[in-house]
Amino acid sequence: MILNTWYQQHPRRRYTWISPGDRCRNQIDYILVQKTWHSSFIKCKTKPGADCDTDHILVVAKMKLKSYRKKSDNNPLIRYELSKLQESNTQTEYLLATENRFEALLDTREEKTPEELWLGMKNIWTEAAENTLGKKKSMKKKPWIPTETIELANEKRKARKNNEKGKYIRLRNEIKYKIRNDKREWLEKECAQIQEFDTNNIAKQLFEKIKTIRRSDFKPRQLAIKSKDGETLSEPQDKMERWREYGEELFRPLNPSQEESTIDEPIEGEPPPLIEEVEAAIKKLKNGKAPGLDNIPSELLKASGSTAIKVIHHLCCKIWNSKTWPAEWKKQEIVMLHKAGDPKDCGNYRTIALISHTSKIMLYIILERLKAKIENELAEEHKKALSVRSFLNVSLDLDDFSFRRMHNGYRFTVGVKHDSNE
Repeated sequence: MILNTWYQQHPRRRYTWISPGDRCRNQIDYILVQKTWHSSFIKCKTKPGADCDTDHILVVAKMKLKSYRKKSDNNPLIRYELSKLQESNTQTEYLLATENRFEALLDTREEKTPEELWLGMKNIWTEAAENTLGKKKSMKKKPWIPTETIELANEKRKARKNNEKGKYIRLRNEIKYKIRNDKREWLEKECAQIQEFDTNNIAKQLFEKIKTIRRSDFKPRQLAIKSKDGETLSEPQDKMERWREYGEELFRPLNPSQEESTIDEPIEGEPPPLIEEVEAAIKKLKNGKAPGLDNIPSELLKASGSTAIKVIHHLCCKIWNSKTWPAEWKKQEIVMLHKAGDPKDCGNYRTIALISHTSKIMLYIILERLKAKIENELAEEHKKALSVRSFLNVSLDLDDFSFRRMHNGYRFTVGVKHDSNE
């Protein structure tokens, strides 16, 4: 049905086009809807006063819908203005804000459990980042339009309402000229910064600038996936169950038939981490990486200072001795990125696990100690390649190494605590 002919309106609310010179006015623009949606629309009319900069009149329809917003249980991702840490004044202010509070936390470290100590550290980093850095603001859709041009557009709108045709035409031409020049200058400035980032090998800012000037193609969100049998799943519970099933298949052990060996003899434990190991692990954290569920990027850890390192070291020692990790350290957010092929097929996605950056400090310490154990059993030509390999590769080497050692009469055990529900 034609919606803007359904309602009784004044003649000035019906015409949608004005001929040059205002010789005639016709209704040539329409809104078409299905009859099933007729009861949802309230009214439909034109807006002759709208400044559309065209001889066509804006047609507006008002509809009434019942919408339900589902509350998400996940914490929203907060992005901080981390670029301010490169400024000396902001860096000093952030350092003072964290040092004073970490000193107070350090005095009461013996009374707290690993979970309480971690929550105190998280609050310090979060509040210091919000007060000194602030949240990252979203960029405007058209950042090249300055405030002066917006003020001219407001004057043009007033001239249209006052029927000042000469002033309206002059302001319209001036605004078009300014927008073209402003956009050209903005593109030249952005391209100069891209060239500078490329020369200095600053990859993160380079690709961020490229995304701002490149027109990205719209990719609709895939709301359905296929089951193992090829059946289309659209319900949230069915999709979550399918992703859980796919994750179990993806991370299934390489040797499921190999039984876990148990040793009754007591095993001498490793000594707790040293503060030098903690400092080396913090230096290995990469900048510009997405944080985990705690929303604490690695840049905040590196800019905290020496007192924060002491608190982190004490937390690692508590975890090492009590063998209990904070709850947020055991959780990870799985992000599915589509690679190519059918978007409904789970096998065409790349899985990325986002974990807490603070927990990576403990993982780096374990990784270095595993490397030291494996290096004693490797040949010289394999030791060079070991320095650049990931934690997963080292773990696989350790698994194969322990399997071979048990067959030769040695006893070797690695304990990994994992919660299947998380």
